[in-house]
Amino acid sequence: MARPITSAEMRAEIIKRVVKSQATKGSNYIKPGKYIFGIENLFFQQGRKGAQMVAEFYVEQGESYPDVLDQKTREPVLANSQGQRVGWVLNFDKHEAAMGDAKKFFMALVGETDEAKVSDDQLFTAIAYLTATEATVDADTKAVTPAQPARGFVIRDETYQHTIQGGNNAGKEIALHQWSEIPEAAEAIAARRAVYEKRLGLKQAAAV
Repeated sequence: MARPITSAEMRAEIIKRVVKSQATKGSNYIKPGKYIFGIENLFFQQGRKGAQMVAEFYVEQGESYPDVLDQKTREPVLANSQGQRVGWVLNFDKHEAAMGDAKKFFMALVGETDEAKVSDDQLFTAIAYLTATEATVDADTKAVTPAQPARGFVIRDETYQHTIQGGNNAGKEIALHQWSEIPEAAEAIAARRAVYEKRLGLKQAAAV
């Protein structure tokens, strides 16, 4: 059974691999379309198939592409609709491009598009913060950072079609992602987080 990685050493090693990769594109489990996703959960886990990143989204907005057709039925593919939950899983040990896919996602989440403008240390710190699965307390200020700090953030995703060129899936079309930032005030993020936690049946963390 897959489980979130709570070991600081293991999480640090995975984050280092993401930071050192080249930012690329990739996707799983999300239908073609234009989206605004709200983040419910974001974490690393160790599964039977290796180390993975898991993003669990709530569809705030979804818009279909009229020209994207199902390869078998030739019917239009409908985007995931508002209110649905979708997941995006990247397997770092199975897919070579997964590290770069994760890096591009995190860069968009922190509002940076140019790798040259963010240092490895800065990105490492951001990823470690955003994927924390346990609450932490600052030793000096006593400020509490809740588990899942990214919960309540929103991010824009515009998928595009890619045809696999080789291997067993040659000729198959898959939807790849183009992520981009949606800047918001901290108050808006906190309000959305409260809504998500109520919907998820979670006890809301005390305000910092």
